[in-house]
Amino acid sequence: PKHSWVVSLQVAPILVREVISNLLVVSDVLVLWSVGTGEQNGVLESLLKVSQSIVNGGMSLIVGSPTKWRSADPAQRQAILAKLVSKVSLAFESGVGVLLVADLVFGFLQLVFGMGGQRPAWYEALLKFVVVR
Repeated sequence: PKHSWVVSLQVAPILVREVISNLLVVSDVLVLWSVGTGEQNGVLESLLKVSQSIVNGGMSLIVGSPTKWRSADPAQRQAILAKLVSKVSLAFESGVGVLLVADLVFGFLQLVFGMGGQRPAWYEALLKFVVVR
């Protein structure tokens, strides 16, 4: 498609939150499985250590300070992660808003001045306005 990035931009705010949420659920299940088995499971423990190292390294780079992320307790880490996800989601939601407003303006210009070829019907222009509103 010509503008395939538009669909990605529209679902990005939801996608970011869902991916982070699913990763947290998988992490919690692995930790509970590790604690619940009671016996030593080398593969599971090494998987947890590797994933923890990857998360610590990545979040230290994203947060900007290795000591801020690594010295934080679980509640502080949740707060840091929530703030980060909300900022990214807000940026994507702002992009969607800009996209909708640009579509409204272009539709209005088409309606009033007949720019871009064929004029849309009034109900199409009104529908765009209601969707953006």
